[in-house]
Amino acid sequence: MTGPSTMIDAAALLSARRAEIAAAMARYLTGSGNEEPTREDSDAAARLVDILITALREPGMAATAVAGRQAAERYYSRFGDGLSPILKDILGADADAALLSRTIDGYWRAVRTQLQ
Repeated sequence: MTGPSTMIDAAALLSARRAEIAAAMARYLTGSGNEEPTREDSDAAARLVDILITALREPGMAATAVAGRQAAERYYSRFGDGLSPILKDILGADADAALLSRTIDGYWRAVRTQLQ
């Protein structure tokens, strides 16, 4: 990616790598590097990646996306905690500070109502 990242750039970049991000997040959500993700872990990761991309693409629709694609509450914080290292690992140099900031802020804005 060249130049400063934008919300659309972040959404497009994450969309292009959606499957890879969801798989890495599912492994992270297991809480153990030795276990394979359960179906619940994989489903939660896929839902939360979709919510993240919606939050970046259409911020006004983020709360609706969360309500329509809820995951077990225990996953929200864990996903948020793993977001930066997973994106850095998968996106490499494209995961610049601006992209990470927008992505993480977008995610937390989207799920905040579910965590209260």
